[in-house]
Amino acid sequence: SILQGAQKIAYVGIVYLTLSQAYTAGRNQVRKEDMAWASAMNFSRKTLRALYSHMHITKEEQKMIEQLNAHGKESEDGAADLPVVPTGIIPLSVEEQAERIRTDIRWAVLADLFLILVADSQYDSRGRNLLRKISEHLGVPWIDVVGMELRISEHLRMSEEVASTMRAEESVSEKRNRDGRGARWAMMGLATVGGGLMLGLSAGLLAPVIGAGLAAGFTGIGVAGTGAFMGGAGGMALITTGGVLTGSGLAGKKMHKRTKGVSFFDFHPVVDDKRANLLLCVSGMLSRDEDFWLPFSTVDPIVGDQFCLMWEPEMLTELDNVLKILAGELLGQAVQTVLGHTMLSTLMAGLMWPLALSKLGYLVDNPWSVGLDRARKAGLILADTLLQHMQGHRPVTLVGYSLGARVIFYCLVELARVHAYGIVEDVYFAGAPVTASNELWTEAVSVVGGRLVNCYHKNDWVLGFLYRTVARYPVAGLAPIEGVCRLENMDVSLELKGHLGYRAAMPRLLKRLGVPVTAEEFTEPETAEERSERE
Repeated sequence: SILQGAQKIAYVGIVYLTLSQAYTAGRNQVRKEDMAWASAMNFSRKTLRALYSHMHITKEEQKMIEQLNAHGKESEDGAADLPVVPTGIIPLSVEEQAERIRTDIRWAVLADLFLILVADSQYDSRGRNLLRKISEHLGVPWIDVVGMELRISEHLRMSEEVASTMRAEESVSEKRNRDGRGARWAMMGLATVGGGLMLGLSAGLLAPVIGAGLAAGFTGIGVAGTGAFMGGAGGMALITTGGVLTGSGLAGKKMHKRTKGVSFFDFHPVVDDKRANLLLCVSGMLSRDEDFWLPFSTVDPIVGDQFCLMWEPEMLTELDNVLKILAGELLGQAVQTVLGHTMLSTLMAGLMWPLALSKLGYLVDNPWSVGLDRARKAGLILADTLLQHMQGHRPVTLVGYSLGARVIFYCLVELARVHAYGIVEDVYFAGAPVTASNELWTEAVSVVGGRLVNCYHKNDWVLGFLYRTVARYPVAGLAPIEGVCRLENMDVSLELKGHLGYRAAMPRLLKRLGVPVTAEEFTEPETAEERSERE
């Protein structure tokens, strides 16, 4: 085994402290989040049980590990026992005792934890967030860990394809005999159910050849030796169950439940490589068909599979045109003279909008009200989609701007209503037209395993005008949401001019949020008029 003595305890101890400290803090939420805390504690206990068993931790060692909090230990304290510089030399596999390689223990730990989480059906948003935190404690960049996810998933998918080919070539009699050995297949091999590939935990069974194969895949990213570790006494086995590492079934699916009031709701795959996670993007305005995915087109494919939600194109196009008219009036010289001497907060509080803008109310208010209502309904449909795991049993990150952010908010509220924890990993709002109590925001945060970030523009005149008669709760796209645990606020007032600028600014905002992008701007496609002029 790679881990010896104190290193084994350090590995399990870091995981224990990370889980313990994260969910102890969560216990201080309001009463309505008790279910979220209970679900988190259940996840923590299940993960630790799997890890104790996998690492052969004795009862005495468990008691020692669970006393670490009482002794004031922090998650980072155990990292010193999992060195950056390789210190051990181990055999690659049972068959190749003579071949010896060095190993970076940090990578062995991260690869092993990833496999355990997937194996025990724990690689949801909370499991991936745990892996991220452990990588931070060990000083391993998260983007490199994402690369490890990709390598492992690709290897498992290739192994499954080989196994499927071999099974397809069996004779009828061999197939019947093999069907009678289903339980043994479940413990020893790779297979699929409904197109989904998953890892499972066994009593320490992993064929050394599989371990060596994984090790070969890890070599390029610093995980050399992990195959031998997994093939040892505390090894893993591949088993069959529902889909985790694939999300086959999301593209092209249309919901037939609760669709009243929403005429179009579909998903478009941008990157669909059957990765261990999914990024789902929701646009808020639409001036051309490409706008469903164009604002997010520079997201680096390393992030994971990427889909965009296509919803209500006609309504979003009409609203985009109306808001451009409103924005044009806002930029008018006479109106700017008034606005330039008046704070937006004063306008909203005293309803002192210039007459030239007030007259536009009849033009704007109705399509905006329709947009708000349909965004809420689309959020319920999105929640149904995620609840049915059409995206696969894998963590989902949600990104949206303008009305797209409102879709996501009501999706989170619905997931919280049915206590659906572990589906959503991170959430990024930008210019969200949402007004809600702190209690409702707390419920929304409760179903997010990682970060929920509210990007706001304090001088968004368009959003300010649209909410000119609303004052009970702050508008998320205009001001920070204060007093909600785990909700982050990010002022983007210097990043864009106003509400209609979110579309072009999304690559820059995503980069600032920590999402890798290939460029900070995207290329606008040619319009029909531009093509005709060029020709």
